[in-house]
Amino acid sequence: MKFVEFGVAATKPLKGAVTLSDFVAELEADQTMALHLQEARKSLGPLLDSTPSLRQLRLAAGLSQAKLGAAAGGLTQSHIARIESGSCDPGTETVAKLAHAIGVEDVEVFRAIRNQSHKGG
Repeated sequence: MKFVEFGVAATKPLKGAVTLSDFVAELEADQTMALHLQEARKSLGPLLDSTPSLRQLRLAAGLSQAKLGAAAGGLTQSHIARIESGSCDPGTETVAKLAHAIGVEDVEVFRAIRNQSHKGG
C-alpha cells in the first residue's frame, strides 16, 4: 500500500462548510450574541497576557481582530493578526489609528506592541 502526502493547497473545503470568519460574522449579526462575544473578549484579555499587548488592549475593548481592523480605517483581520504576533511592525500612523479605534492613548498601543515584540508575540 502506498501513501501519498498532500499539502494544504490540495485540500478542498467540505461541502456546505462555513469559514470561521463567516461564522463569527453570522454570530455578531445577532445583537444579543454580539454583546455576549464582546463581554467574553473583555474577560479574556487579562487572562491571556501578563504584560500589556495589543491583543490584551483589543480584547479589553471587546473587539475582534476584524472589528479592530475595520474601526482603524480598513485594516484587514490578517494584518491585525500579524501585528499582534509581532511579525509586522506597524508605522506610527497605524499605531495612532489602532489607539483611536481601541479608545486609548497612542503611547499605550506603542508600548503594547513593543512589549509583544520583545516577548515574541
